[in-house]
Amino acid sequence: MKTLLPLIAIAATATACGGPEVLNRDLRHIPGLKLGVTVQDPASISPPTEYVRLDYDRSTSDSPCYRVPSDTRLTVNGVDVPLTVRGDASLSFDGVSGCEKPWFSGVPSPLEEARVEYLLTDGDSRLRAVFQNLHVKRSIRMNGQEQAALHAGEAVEVDVEWLPGTDQLLEARYIDLARVGSNAGVYRIETSREVEGNHVRFTLPAMSAGQYRLSVYGTARAGVEACEGFTSCDATFSESSFVDVTVE
Repeated sequence: MKTLLPLIAIAATATACGGPEVLNRDLRHIPGLKLGVTVQDPASISPPTEYVRLDYDRSTSDSPCYRVPSDTRLTVNGVDVPLTVRGDASLSFDGVSGCEKPWFSGVPSPLEEARVEYLLTDGDSRLRAVFQNLHVKRSIRMNGQEQAALHAGEAVEVDVEWLPGTDQLLEARYIDLARVGSNAGVYRIETSREVEGNHVRFTLPAMSAGQYRLSVYGTARAGVEACEGFTSCDATFSESSFVDVTVE
């Protein structure tokens, strides 16, 4: 599921050491402002946490960092999400200076909400993003069926649909096939596979008869219904989904 965390560098007074300058700017004066959302897997952390980060354009390593106004406010479906970092210069563990981008963190909106709306304001500007099915449970469907049946001893071209259909499947990082109720282990499918839209296609090797669980670990991007005032709006996550397969 959604397991990515924002990389939070160690904040430092980089300007005093020759690092980038830090400028206080209204939202509308920050170049190329982008919105990114990361939601943690509820199974991996309690309570689940949603991170909303702001990014911007920097043409060179000497380009300034930006700090948003202290009254910058983010609401998600009408609920306030606290501003955690306004923005600053930063220094990485290996001594490289850069920018710590502004970000917010809080409890995500409830599961199964079809639309998740983000409103970002600072008194003078109003920016908006709406994602589709951001927090719903992901699933897969094999050959258009909840229960897929294949024939033993045949190499089969398989079409797996990633759901919800509003997602764009970016990558099928790996595909596993495990026999149910057996100690035979897990077969990782490394054959050629193709991702298109919310589908992944690959060749299933010849298998002996039995019940199997086919798992796809994918990286996907939630559908964007609206992106107003930002140069881009992105909610990308990694998640594992499975479907039961019968080999006859």
